[in-house]
Amino acid sequence: MDKQIFHGGLNEVVRRGDRLYRPARPWSQSVMRLLEHIRQAGFDGAPEPFGLDSGCEVLGWIEGTVEDANGSDIDSGSLRAAARLLRRYHDATVGFDPAGLIWQFAAEQPVEVVLHGDAAPYNCVFRGGRPAAWIDFDTARPGPRLHDVAYSAYRFCLIREPLGALTAQDARRVLEFANAYGLSSEEQRRLPEVMVERLRWLTALIRERAAAGDPAFTAHLTDGHAELYAGHADVIEQSKELKGAFA
Repeated sequence: MDKQIFHGGLNEVVRRGDRLYRPARPWSQSVMRLLEHIRQAGFDGAPEPFGLDSGCEVLGWIEGTVEDANGSDIDSGSLRAAARLLRRYHDATVGFDPAGLIWQFAAEQPVEVVLHGDAAPYNCVFRGGRPAAWIDFDTARPGPRLHDVAYSAYRFCLIREPLGALTAQDARRVLEFANAYGLSSEEQRRLPEVMVERLRWLTALIRERAAAGDPAFTAHLTDGHAELYAGHADVIEQSKELKGAFA
């Protein structure tokens, strides 16, 4: 059988036919149970789980393309589709019992759904130019919807380098994402501050894990990711355009 090998971060992922083999992690069984739950709930925008085999997660292959695009390069139709896809995923996790399960990161309060944890273009399969499925659930854990929405909106609507002062168009794009997801008026009001909080949390996490010797986070630190997120958090926090759109 023909084999394709993909490299993502420190992982070597192998495709054989319609199956994908990813190195198993301590939280892999939790991810498999989550993927099975959302599939039974009718959500088809994630890989089909086939369990663990010889130290690997075995997942169904999803046809499409994955791109690490700047948020400013993603059109309005795609960012709205991403927001709706995230909402469908979150809704499918309702009723999932996480008791006793291991996750890479601790649960966040208040627990409303199971977060994807990294719902960004580089973890999204596009088909026909539109988001169709989420992949790579290594950072999944229970938490509030708004934490996922805030980081995803940042990734699909804003991220670019350099990120100068946000424009009215930037604010409109974030508002489009929030509306397409279906955030309440109170959640929308809080969205800018939660975006900042998520980026500051991620900055601290990279530095903390790198200091502890984690090779993946050491690579992120070396590549300047902590400085980038810290700087972007400052820009978003200071943005009158964004605050005005959600006042």
